[in-house]
Amino acid sequence: MNRRFFAILLSALLLLSVVPMTAGALDVVTAATCGLKLKDASKANSASNPYLVSSVEDWLKIGTIEKFDHNEFFQQTADLDFSAYKYDTSAAEYNLDLGLFGIDRARAFGGTYDGANHKITGMNMKGADFIAPFRYVAGGTIRNLTVENSSFTCTKSDGKAGGLIAQMFGSSHTGAMGPENYNVIENVKIATSVTVTGTLGGRIGGIIGHAANNKIKDGDIGGMFDLVVKNCESSAKLNVTASGAHIFIGGIIGHTGMTNFTKFADTNDGNNRQMVVVHLDNCVSRVSMTADMSGWKKGNLTEIGGLIGECNVYKIDVTNCYAETNLNAKKTDGSKVEDAARGFGGLIGTLFRGNTADQSATLTNNSAIFTVTGDAKADFPVGAVTGFLGDKAQFKESGSKTTLDKDSATAKSIRDARTPAAAVATTAAGAKTASATTKTAASAKTADASVIIASVMLTAAAACVVIKKKH
Repeated sequence: MNRRFFAILLSALLLLSVVPMTAGALDVVTAATCGLKLKDASKANSASNPYLVSSVEDWLKIGTIEKFDHNEFFQQTADLDFSAYKYDTSAAEYNLDLGLFGIDRARAFGGTYDGANHKITGMNMKGADFIAPFRYVAGGTIRNLTVENSSFTCTKSDGKAGGLIAQMFGSSHTGAMGPENYNVIENVKIATSVTVTGTLGGRIGGIIGHAANNKIKDGDIGGMFDLVVKNCESSAKLNVTASGAHIFIGGIIGHTGMTNFTKFADTNDGNNRQMVVVHLDNCVSRVSMTADMSGWKKGNLTEIGGLIGECNVYKIDVTNCYAETNLNAKKTDGSKVEDAARGFGGLIGTLFRGNTADQSATLTNNSAIFTVTGDAKADFPVGAVTGFLGDKAQFKESGSKTTLDKDSATAKSIRDARTPAAAVATTAAGAKTASATTKTAASAKTADASVIIASVMLTAAAACVVIKKKH
C-alpha cells in the first residue's frame, strides 16, 4: 500500500517537473517576453510608451522575437555601435546573433521602429542572401534613423541587400488592406560611408534591396501591400558584379515588383486591385554605383536607376525626388555584352517590364543628373528619366528636370534648386542678420533687405530638400 502510494506520488512529482519545462520550451518569444524595458513599466506598450532600445544588447533582444504585432512600438535611445560584432557566414566563427533581426519571413519585422534621430554604425555583414540591418520587413514602419560606417554584402546569385532593409513584402491577405500590408520608411538617412555589394549580381538598394509581394497560391493573395518612402536620403556606395546573374541597382530601391499579375476583387470596395503600390515622396539619392559586367551572359537583366533599378508594380507615384548618380559600368574581363536586356535611367532603370494594362506610373516635379562612364556604357540604353519603358500610355511625367550631362547648364540649375537644407538655413540666417544691421539705414534699403529675406525663404521652400538633424 505504502509502496504503491509513494510510486504514484513520485510519478506526479515527475509530471509536475516536466510540464513547465515543456510549456516553456514551446512558448513563443514576443516583445513582452524578450527582455526589453518599456518607457513606463506600469503601462502597456504604445506609441507614447515604446520598448526602449538603448544598447546593442537590446537590439539583439529584438532579434529573438519570433512573432511581431503590428501595434508594437520600439524606440532607440542612443547611437548603437556594432563594430565589436561580426556577421560573416564565410568565416569560421562569427556572431550569429547580429543576423537574427527578422531572420526569416515568419519572423519579419512588423512593428514600428523609431530611431529618434539616432544612428546605427559599424554594422558589417556578409552572407549569402538578405543582408541588411532589417533583413525582412512585412507591414513595418521605420523612421528617424541614420546608418553610417557600415557594409552589407550578399554572395548568392541574385541576392538581396540594402542599407536598411534587404527584403520587404506584405502579409498573406484575402480581403481589405490591413495594417500588415502597409510599409512606411520615413526620415531615414544612409550615409556615404555605407557600402552595399552583390558579388553574384543581385537586387541592391541604397535603402531597400527588394520590395515585392509573396508568391500567390490558389485562393490566397500573398503579399499585397503599399510601400511609402518619404523624406529619406541615400548616399551609399553600391557595387555589383554580374558573374552570370541579374543586376538590379537603385539609389533608394534595387527592385520592386510582383511575382504574379493576377488581379483580385477586394471584398470591401469591389475594386479590382493588384498587389504592390509604391509611393516615393521628397527623397534624395546621391549615390555612386559600380556595375561590373564581368561574366555577363546573354539573357541577364541589367536594370539600374537613380532611385529604383526595376519598377514593375501595379501603381507608382514619385514626387519631389532628386537623384544624382555616378555609374561606372565596366567589363574587367572583356565580357561581350550583346542583346542587352533593359537599361539605365536617371530616375528608374526599367519601368513596366510586365506591360500589364492596369499598371500606371506618375512622376511629378522630380530631378535627376545621371552620369554613366565605363566601357559597358555603350552596350545599354540610357535615359535621363528611364532606360526602358514598357508602355508609354501608362506613364505620366510632369514638371521634372533631368540630364545626362553632369557639366551642363541644366545640371547646374538642378543642383542649385536642390541646395542642401543647412546651406539654405545659413543663407537665410545671414540675410536676417544683414536685415537687422540695415535697420539704421534708409527705409528703402531696409525694404530691399526684406525682399532678399523673402526671396531666400521662398528658395528654401521651393527646393523641397530633406531636412536632417546633425548629431
